[in-house]
Amino acid sequence: MMAPLDVRRGRLAVLASAKQELGEPLTPTEQEAADAIVVEGERKNAEIRRASRNGERFAPFSPVPPVEDAATADALAPVMPNPDLRPEAFHGPIGEYVQAVAPHTEAHEAAVLIPALVMYGALIGRSPAQYLDGARHGTNLFVAVLGPTSFGRKGSGVRRARRLVLELDPDFSKSNVAGGLSTGEGLIFRLRDASATAADGESKSADPGVTDKRLLVLEDELGVALRRASGRENSLLQIVRLAWDGDTLQTMTRRHAMTATDPHVCIVAQGTPGELVALTSNADFAGGTLNRFLFCYTERVRLLPDGGDPPAERTAPLLRRLQLALGDARRVSRLVLAEPVHRLGVGVHRPQGVQLRIAHDAD
Repeated sequence: MMAPLDVRRGRLAVLASAKQELGEPLTPTEQEAADAIVVEGERKNAEIRRASRNGERFAPFSPVPPVEDAATADALAPVMPNPDLRPEAFHGPIGEYVQAVAPHTEAHEAAVLIPALVMYGALIGRSPAQYLDGARHGTNLFVAVLGPTSFGRKGSGVRRARRLVLELDPDFSKSNVAGGLSTGEGLIFRLRDASATAADGESKSADPGVTDKRLLVLEDELGVALRRASGRENSLLQIVRLAWDGDTLQTMTRRHAMTATDPHVCIVAQGTPGELVALTSNADFAGGTLNRFLFCYTERVRLLPDGGDPPAERTAPLLRRLQLALGDARRVSRLVLAEPVHRLGVGVHRPQGVQLRIAHDAD
C-alpha cells in the first residue's frame, strides 16, 4: 500500500536532508520537499514564539506528520520519533536537576537528561556492574542525540549536561573528556596501559600509560566519525564495540602494539537524521555498532534567545546529593536489580523469546 502523500513528502525531506549534508545535488522533487519543510519550519517557529510569549511549552516540529493509521505510524516510527518522557524518567537528583534547568533552555528535556545520565555514568567509573547471562553491563553508555541542524538544539542540551559534570568534577572535565573519534588506535592511545617503550614506538624510554581509564567522548558530528570509520583499514567501529562491552582494547601491529585494559568509555554524539540515513546503509554500520547506541531525537520546545540559569538555591542541594551518590556508587561492585525492576525487565524480554520460538517452530 502506498503511503499518504504527506508521508511520502516527509520521507523525501529526510532523503533531501541527507543528500544536502553530503553535498550531493537534489532532484526537482527532492528540492520541492526540502523547500516545503523550510516553509513549515518557519511557520512552526512563529508558533513557538507565540507560545513562548504566553509561557506555554510547544510540541516539537517533525517533517513527518502524525497519522491515524497504526500500520503507517509503526512504519514511520523509526524515521522521525518525537521525545515523550514519562514522569518516571525524572526520578532522582539528575531528573530533578533537568527539571530545574528545563525552563531556562530551548532544548527538549530529553536532550539534557539522556546525555546527563551518560556523563554521570562516565564519572562513576567501572566499579558497579550487572552481570546477565555471563555478560558484564557497566555504567558506560553510548547515546546519539539527533535533530535538525537549525532548530534541533542538540548542542544546547549536551552543553547543559556537560555543565553538570563540570560542577561535579572540574578535573574530570579537563583530563577525561575528548572528541574527534578518528581511528581505533587513537581511542586505545587515550586509555593505553603502561609500556616498557614509548607510545610512539620509536624511543626506548618507558611509557607510564594512563591510570584513569574513564573517558567521555563528546562527538559533535556523528556523520564525520562514521565517514572516517568507513575506510577499509580503519578499526574504529570494532574498537568502539569492544569499548561498549568493556573488553580489553588492543592493536595487533608488529611495530608497536598498544593495550588498554579495563576501559570505561562513554560516548555522547550529535547528528542529523539525514546524515544517519545516508551513512548507515552499509551493513558494517548497522550490524553491530549502532545497536549499542541509544538514539534520541529532539527539537526546540521553547524560544529563549538569551537562555538563563536556574536559581542556585534550587540546584545546590541537588549537586550535593549527586556528589554523595557518586561516592556510594563507586563502592558498589555488583548490581542486583530490585524485584519490581526485575519483573519489568522480564516483561520486556519475554515477547522477544516468544517471537524467537514462533520463528523456530515455523522453520
